[in-house]
Amino acid sequence: ENIALNRPLKENFITMLACFDTLTPLIICGAPGTSKTLTTQIFDSALVPNIIRKQKIFGKFKGINSMYYGGSQSSTSEGISKVYNRAAQYLRNKGEDRPVVVFDEIGLAELSPYNPLKILHPLLEKPDQDVGFFGLSNWTLDLSKMNRLIYLARPDMAKEDLIEIFKISIANCS
Repeated sequence: ENIALNRPLKENFITMLACFDTLTPLIICGAPGTSKTLTTQIFDSALVPNIIRKQKIFGKFKGINSMYYGGSQSSTSEGISKVYNRAAQYLRNKGEDRPVVVFDEIGLAELSPYNPLKILHPLLEKPDQDVGFFGLSNWTLDLSKMNRLIYLARPDMAKEDLIEIFKISIANCS
């Protein structure tokens, strides 16, 4: 309710769903306002554990257990590793839902002098991957990371998408 179902939001969601189901790492890159974070929040709401099993449309998917990590210029490999370790611990404890590392502002972490994203190389290339990965960034990363995942480039919003957002905004002001 009160969300404009514009093209970027729909494309982000469908791509997330496909990558979630296949455990394929994903990064969505685009300018602020291209529905990256909003899509992640909606995705979490759509795949709520226990509730999802009762839904007709998403009932065949596992529930999501998001492990959030906010990237910054002070990010470290240890911080990223802790999030992955938490996801692995969840699985060892027989968690039924799929853990997904949601790395917001991954581009900011790339600017860290500690080079924390180097730890992602082996984590994203595991042959028997059991932890999902969604990265959100305002800009592309270096190719050594981009070649290890699905890259969804979000162009600036089209006029039609902006009009859809404004229609919802105006309706909410009434």
